[in-house]
Amino acid sequence: RGGWGGGPGAASHGGTPNGQRPASAPERVMPAETEPTTEAAGAAAADRGAAPFDPVRDNILCEELKMLYVAMTRARKRCFVYDSSTERRKPLFDLLSRAGVAESGLEGLLSVSKTKSRKSSAEDWLRQADNLERNRLWAHAEKAFLKGGDEKRALEAGGRRLCDEAAVAPKEARSAAFHRAAIAFMLCASREPEERARGLSLVRAARIWCAAASFASSSRAAGFYARAGEVLRDGVNPPRLVDALSCFVGAAEQTPKDKMAWATAQGLAARALQDSGADAERLEAAFKPLSFLAAQAEKATLEQLVDAMAPLLSDFSVSGIRWEEDK
Repeated sequence: RGGWGGGPGAASHGGTPNGQRPASAPERVMPAETEPTTEAAGAAAADRGAAPFDPVRDNILCEELKMLYVAMTRARKRCFVYDSSTERRKPLFDLLSRAGVAESGLEGLLSVSKTKSRKSSAEDWLRQADNLERNRLWAHAEKAFLKGGDEKRALEAGGRRLCDEAAVAPKEARSAAFHRAAIAFMLCASREPEERARGLSLVRAARIWCAAASFASSSRAAGFYARAGEVLRDGVNPPRLVDALSCFVGAAEQTPKDKMAWATAQGLAARALQDSGADAERLEAAFKPLSFLAAQAEKATLEQLVDAMAPLLSDFSVSGIRWEEDK
């Protein structure tokens, strides 16, 4: 005990009044370059009446002390230490009390003690869900919305979760994951009372089906493109006919021998052009599927396309292509 250093308190640790060690006391000096062995440390601990040294337990204790240090030094005003054993808390509590930084009996200030007997309300869950959604924690937000009773937003969060999962899934599993995400957004749209928000969910579902098609076999890809086209043609108000046309052409490309797929795309072509009006961007978007249709179309169908396009594109330049009436 006399090895803790001098100072005013040295006399209380077994030394003489002037801080000197008695002559009869043997000096125990450890060489500077040697380290105590585990056995020696255990024996010394036993001499002091303490538990034997255990390196595994010591490592665990060091990690716990690091976490305790971080937890206690991050508090801005108060740090609450909760435990259930007054006996086990006593050594640390007494140490902190002597330093003037600890007091007991503050359990009433803890929010957990005020709310532990009350179940979380739907409003509590929805507030938590909003926070989780802002942080893009879709899986947790989905569960919180369900507990809060908002099924529509739970479906939206679930759809986003499935999109994230699909993006990192093996290629062979991406198509199915994107398909499930699109279904989630379709269900979300069916529960949306506001038309604009419903349209956004439907457009998102259509885009996700197109993503699913890019990882699917030809037959399944054709089905995904067709579903996306149907949503954009029949579900959205106003219809997005140019985008729907691109989807139906995509479906026809996947199944070149399917005459019904080609007929569906060709039947929508004139409507898509009329829907475009004189909007350059939308007309430009229509050119690619129309040119593909023209390459596949029979003569009669091609003439119908020309007749539909001529009034709209006369003297109108799109992507450097000028339509001339005699063509």
